[in-house]
Formats: sequence, structure tokens, C-alpha cells
Amino acid sequence: PERDVCVWNARLLGLVQSGFPDRFSLLFLQMRLHGTAPDSVTIIGLTQYVTELKDLDLVKGAHAFTVHVGMLNNVSLMNTVISAYGKCQT
Repeated sequence: PERDVCVWNARLLGLVQSGFPDRFSLLFLQMRLHGTAPDSVTIIGLTQYVTELKDLDLVKGAHAFTVHVGMLNNVSLMNTVISAYGKCQT
């Protein structure tokens, strides 16, 4: 069966929210190699993942990816990005 972005998002967000953020990057890479384009939910998950790692450079990378895919107008996504910066500035 073909996996669409909703199936990928369910798996990705499940990993982050269940305490397995270390597996997120591999699954995200698999999704991209599969040719599935991320949506705002995917990028929210990506931002939550890098926030868990407390790595400011990765937060900047997630923000840059948000710009690259043209999702700056998504309020929920941008709130997640702003929150990530705040949590990594400690």
C-alpha cells in the first residue's frame, strides 16, 4: 500500500510523543527518499523533535526548512518554531 503524508506524520509524531525522538530523523529521511513532500504537520513534528534535543543549530535548521518549503504563513507552525527557540535559549 502507498503511504501518504498522513501515514508518515502519524508515525513521525508518534515517535516524538512516545519518547523515541532518536528514531525520528531516520524515518523522516525515509519519508523524503520515498518522495513524500512534508506538510505543516510534518514540520511541526520536526520542530518538536529538534526541540527535544535542545540543539539551537537544529532549531535554526528546522526554521530554515520551514522557509524553504514556503510555510511561513502557517500560524501553528510558526508558534511551534518560536516556542522551540525559547526552549533552546536556556
